Amino acid sequence: MKKLIYSLLIAGLVWSCNSESKTDNPTPTAVNTLDLSLYAPLDLTPYQIPTSLYLPNDEQLVGGAVEPEIIHEEDDFSWTIKASRAFELHIEDYGERDALALYKENMGRYDDIHNYEILEDSAQVLVYKQSLKKESTTSVEHYSYHCVGMFTADGINYLISSRKAGYEKPIINVMRTTIAEIARRSEKSAV
Repeated sequence: MKKLIYSLLIAGLVWSCNSESKTDNPTPTAVNTLDLSLYAPLDLTPYQIPTSLYLPNDEQLVGGAVEPEIIHEEDDFSWTIKASRAFELHIEDYGERDALALYKENMGRYDDIHNYEILEDSAQVLVYKQSLKKESTTSVEHYSYHCVGMFTADGINYLISSRKAGYEKPIINVMRTTIAEIARRSEKSAV
């Protein structure tokens, strides 16, 4: 009986590892069909950004209690939004400048330190894996995942990004939904 249980457990594990979810590597077309059933809107208007942002409202998505917090000093050009200890986004006001293009340009300055694997690169969302360049073959590989996007509200461009240290891929996939949704709404309102 134990052998049967172990066999079924191993078969289930092998099957789940071999079948990759389509949301693990989202494509730009997936932006048009975002599932927001596990997200709740957060109004940013009181914080000088005339829009709302969809944050995860399910503890399983972010690995802890969902307690939205916005850190912003009045008349400053940056905001920190925390949904939990494991979910932190940053927003920066770029005025009329193309925030995402400037971010990508800035990434190039660190090519001698980091390797970048682009997982998604659309007009409004960038998802990538960042790793340190190895000094030797015995070095331990260190990597993190990052998500960055741009949205426009009242003619002002904003950069929205994961924290600089990045996160593990499952958290970045959740952030990607948040970032892609606000970018999609921004793009629709511009048309």
